[in-house]
Amino acid sequence: MGFETYSLSAGPEDRDMNLDLTPGQSQTLKNLKIQFYREQDQIRRKIMIKRMELRTLNPEEIRTDKGEEIRRQIQSLLIQARERSLFYQQEAFMVYTPEQRKKISAETNLGFHCRGWFRRGGRWGAGIGSGSPGPAPSQ
Repeated sequence: MGFETYSLSAGPEDRDMNLDLTPGQSQTLKNLKIQFYREQDQIRRKIMIKRMELRTLNPEEIRTDKGEEIRRQIQSLLIQARERSLFYQQEAFMVYTPEQRKKISAETNLGFHCRGWFRRGGRWGAGIGSGSPGPAPSQ
């Protein structure tokens, strides 16, 4: 249905930094990733439904409060996805020992990210066929 599949193995952050995770840490991180991916999939489905609702509106309705309300709901869901991503990053970070935390760069998302949801000024799925103007035709 167009949903991404996720790998639950140790992410590149774990392998590249040689964190020497205990079996308990590995299992806890795996469980966190499973919970995170389930939540993200639920949010993604809700966004898809809202985008479909928006597409069913005629051009006049899109410009009304009804269209604006659906866009606000989509934006709220995108923010919720990002907040949950940050929550799970924080939870995962707490699984590591202080020594392991020192090896983790400040830029890493620990495998908890929204996978490109925030493209083109925060609009998920913007592009040809999504209701936004595509590239200008070449002449």
